Amino acid sequence: MGNRRILVVVLGAVLGAAAALVLPASARGNVTPASVVDTQANLPDPVAELEAAEQAAPYTIHLPDPLPDGTVPLVVDSVQENGVTSVDIWWTLPGSSRFHIWQTNNPSLAAEGKDVLSSGTAVMVGNTSWQQTATSWGQLVMNELCRRFDDGVTLCISSNLDPPWVSSVAATIK
Repeated sequence: MGNRRILVVVLGAVLGAAAALVLPASARGNVTPASVVDTQANLPDPVAELEAAEQAAPYTIHLPDPLPDGTVPLVVDSVQENGVTSVDIWWTLPGSSRFHIWQTNNPSLAAEGKDVLSSGTAVMVGNTSWQQTATSWGQLVMNELCRRFDDGVTLCISSNLDPPWVSSVAATIK
């Protein structure tokens, strides 16, 4: 009798697990399809937000060219205040990796105690010097490279991928 109960319990667990794998998510419960979530979330289109930032910025926004394979834009945030423009762009990559570019034409970063070029280690990416650091975004450790372009724009690129990957993308930013 005891073996029969164990057999019934084990068989029930196996059948339940098989049903969970075979049945589509919508048939297993109150799961909302991703297309509905996106519509209901009413989030801004990051491609349109980047186009708006490019038109509003008093400088050419520096981006990797080409973007890494599998890149999907997530968020673009652009702030203009007193002639200073700062742009934050986040992308997702396959495997849940992220990368981020922040750039600004703020000439007073050092005076404001925000000079990203005053810390880290100088490294060469191609023929260009960048400052390399590691920062944390909550639990996410980001490898970061920063530099100032000839047009006065300070840019940092960061990712939770390794420093060689960050350098390979930084090399494509003009």
